[in-house]
Amino acid sequence: MPTPGKRSAPESVRIENVTKTFRDPATGRENTVVRDVSLDIAPGELVTLLGPSGCGKTTTLRMVAGFETPTSGRVFIGSDDVTQLPPNKRDTAMVFRSYGLFPHMNVRENVAYGLKLRKRPAREIDERVAAMLAMVGLKGYETRPPSRLSGGQQQRVALARSLIVEPGVLLLDEPLSNLDALLREQMRVEIRRLQRSLGITALYVTHDRVEAMSLSDRIVVMRSGEIVQTGSPQEIYRNPTSVFTAGFVGKATFFPGVFRSGAVEIRGRTIRVARFAPELKDGDACAVMCRPESLVLLPPGEGVAEGIVIANIYLGHSVEAVIRPVATDGGDSAPTEAQSADFIVQIDNPHQEHADAPDGALRPRIYPEGARVSVGIDPALAKALVPEAE
Repeated sequence: MPTPGKRSAPESVRIENVTKTFRDPATGRENTVVRDVSLDIAPGELVTLLGPSGCGKTTTLRMVAGFETPTSGRVFIGSDDVTQLPPNKRDTAMVFRSYGLFPHMNVRENVAYGLKLRKRPAREIDERVAAMLAMVGLKGYETRPPSRLSGGQQQRVALARSLIVEPGVLLLDEPLSNLDALLREQMRVEIRRLQRSLGITALYVTHDRVEAMSLSDRIVVMRSGEIVQTGSPQEIYRNPTSVFTAGFVGKATFFPGVFRSGAVEIRGRTIRVARFAPELKDGDACAVMCRPESLVLLPPGEGVAEGIVIANIYLGHSVEAVIRPVATDGGDSAPTEAQSADFIVQIDNPHQEHADAPDGALRPRIYPEGARVSVGIDPALAKALVPEAE
């Protein structure tokens, strides 16, 4: 008998030019929530749809599951066109954000439910349920009702119930949104462990960038019903193709500058950045993306922007210095930032008191709150992007 959830050949998924339009019954107007989306998911791959609320990620997932029918386009699971098939005719299983457990059934009965619908023999059901509960760390919980389980335990039951039917594709719709921070972290590890050990294909939906970064083989960033970038977590974080993606997948400061043939001018200083958008031309305005780890604190007047330290946030392995930009005496404007007016400088190994300056002098690495500072850029970690339209 195969290991519960283990398939000899996990299924691929292909979403082909899919569009979904809803008609507003009150106004009669049509609202397109997914627009010409195409995506290929390889067998055994975990792909995450990431984006803000209303971007179309859950609707896309529901079209793969069969709970919504595309207005146009097609959905394939393996080589089968499943566009018009109902959910129970597709080789998929869904994990919902609300867990969806039956309150009148105990843990064992919840996990066994799908096998009973498939009319599997009682002995097989007993063996597979026992193996699956051991796999998700719930051995000994068989007779407990869902009401006597923690949120993390309930989510493990929901995972076990989905995996035990050996789906070709596992679909997860923000399954950790109801858990507290510590449980979310634990369940991220558990989901990734199970997905890898079983070799199952998975499509995951979230608006949480940390979930997406820690779980995914690939991330698909969506905005306004469209895919704006696809890549590995490292690529999406280090090499975003737009200001939107850069700001959504991580903390970022954007300094306005002018592009000069592979370099940028910021406040009269020329910085040769390692990466830049290919569509930028000499003389174009640009937005220089800097992650917290690509910024350094300097004495006033030495960097590309001036500011005041308003907070030092101690994180153990690092300190995040929150800088409030201020205009210089010359009237230079402060930088813009994706989420707020302030920007963050990450200082690693905060227990080291000083840093070597180019002139050999020692400088403080962490300035006290209220101190006037300037901010420098590590050009190897920055990227020049096309500014967002106002």
